[in-house]
Amino acid sequence: MSSYRRAALLSYVNIILRNAVGIFLTPFVVRMLGKEDFGLYSLIGSYIAYLTVLDLGLNTTVVRYIAQYRTEKDKKSEENFAANILIVYFFLTLIIASLGIIMYFNTDYLFLEALNTSELEKANTMILILICNIMITIPSKAFEGICVGYEKFEFVKSIAIIKYLSRSILVVAILTIGYDSLGLVVLDTLLNVFFIGITIYYVFFVLKIFPKFHSFKLGFLKEIFGYSIWVFLFALVFQFKWSTGQVVLGANTDTVTVAIFAVGITLGMYFNAFGNVINGLLLPKVVKSVYDGINPKEELKKMIEVSRLTLLVLSFILLAFILFGKDFIFLWLGKDFEEAWLVGLLFMIAHTISITQGYIHKILEAKKILKFKSLSFLVFGSFGIIVGSIFSQTEGITGMIYGIIIFEFLLQIFLNVYYQKVLKIPILHFLKSTFLSYVITLCFLFLIIYNLKKYFLVESWFSFLIQATSYSILFGVTVYYFVFSMKEKQLIKSLISFKKNM
Repeated sequence: MSSYRRAALLSYVNIILRNAVGIFLTPFVVRMLGKEDFGLYSLIGSYIAYLTVLDLGLNTTVVRYIAQYRTEKDKKSEENFAANILIVYFFLTLIIASLGIIMYFNTDYLFLEALNTSELEKANTMILILICNIMITIPSKAFEGICVGYEKFEFVKSIAIIKYLSRSILVVAILTIGYDSLGLVVLDTLLNVFFIGITIYYVFFVLKIFPKFHSFKLGFLKEIFGYSIWVFLFALVFQFKWSTGQVVLGANTDTVTVAIFAVGITLGMYFNAFGNVINGLLLPKVVKSVYDGINPKEELKKMIEVSRLTLLVLSFILLAFILFGKDFIFLWLGKDFEEAWLVGLLFMIAHTISITQGYIHKILEAKKILKFKSLSFLVFGSFGIIVGSIFSQTEGITGMIYGIIIFEFLLQIFLNVYYQKVLKIPILHFLKSTFLSYVITLCFLFLIIYNLKKYFLVESWFSFLIQATSYSILFGVTVYYFVFSMKEKQLIKSLISFKKNM
C-alpha cells in the first residue's frame, strides 16, 4: 500500500475516531458543564478562533515551497526558506499577542447583554489562556508544514490520533474531578505544548532539517506573502463565516442558542473533514506535476478520479444524515438540539461541490493564482454574514444559517463559471463525469430507504445501529454495482486483497 493510501487510511481512522468518541464525549461534556457553560465554552472558542487564521496562510506556503525545493533538490534554498519563515512567524506572534489583548479588553463590551458578571469573568480568563495557546500553536505550523512538504503524512496523522485520544481521556478525567470549561482550556494548551515539542524533535532529529540563514531577500519575502496572503484570506473567510455566526447569535440571543448552532456546525465540520482527507494530501503531488509539466487531458482525468473518490465519502455521509440525522441528534443530545440537524444538513449540501473540486483548489495553490477565488470568498461570505445577521434578529438560528448558505450557493455558481471561462476547465464535463451517476442512483436509494424507514422506528441506540448498518451495506452494494467504474472496482478489490494478505 502506498504512503498516500496509508495516510488517507490514517486520516479516516482519525476522523472516525473523533466522531465515535465525540458521540459519547459531547453529551458527557454538555451534561457535566451544563448547557450554559458549554455554550460559553463554544462562544469564547469561536470568538478567539479569529486569531487562529492569522498564520496568514504560511502553513500552506511552507508545504508548497518545501515541496518545490525538495522536487528541485535544492537543499540550500530549503534551509534558507525555513530560517526566513521562522523569523516571519516570530513577528507574527507579536502581532497575535497585540490583537489578542485588544480582543480581551473588548469582551465585556461585546457580550455585556448576553453574559452575566461571573460568565464575563470566566470568559476573560479563558481568552487570556487561549491567546497564549495560539501564540505557541501558530509558529509550530512551520514544522508541521515541513513534514507535509516531505510527504511524511503518516507521522502527522499518527500524532493527531494520539493527541485526540489523550485529550478525550483527560477531558473525562478532569470533568469527573470537578473542573469546568476553564479546565478544558488549560488542558488543551498543555497538550498543544507537549505534541508541538514532539513535532519539532521529529523535524530536527529524524528528518534532519535544520533552518539555516544564508540570505535575506526582500523580493523573496514579497513573493512568499504575495502567495500566502490569498491562502490566508481564503481560510479567514471560512473561519469568519461560521465563527461570526456563533458570535452574532451570542450577541442577539443566548448561550443555549449558540450551543445548538455550534453542534450543527460541528457536524458540518466533520463532513468537511471527511471530504477533505484526500484533498489534504494533494498539494506536494500537484506542485510536482506543475513543475514537471502535465498534459491538460491527463490533469482533467486525475481531477475526475480524485473527485469521484471524494464524492463517494461525501454522498455516503450526506444521504445518511438526511435519513438518520434527526434520530441521531435526538438520541445523542436530546430534543432541545433538534434545530442542529438543519444547520448541519445545509452546511453539508452547500459544501459538497466545493469539496469535490479540491483538486482544482490545489492547482490554484500550486500555480500561485488563488487571488480571484479568495476575493470571491470574501465578497460572498461577507454578504452571507450580513444577511444572516439581519435575519437572525427575528428568526434566530434559521435566519443565520439561511443567510450564509444562500450566498454559499451563489459563490459556487460564480466560481464554476470562472473555472470554465478563465482556467479552461470543462466544468460541465467534470460535473457530469463526477456527479451524474451518483445523483441518479442515490435518489432511487433515498426513495427506497425513506419508504422502508416508516415501518421501523428508531427508539434506541440499538435500533439506530441496526438501521445504520443496514444502510451502509445497501449503500455499498448499490454504489459498487451501479456507480463505480471498472477502475474504481479494481481499486476496491486491491484494497480488500491487501487486507487479506496482511
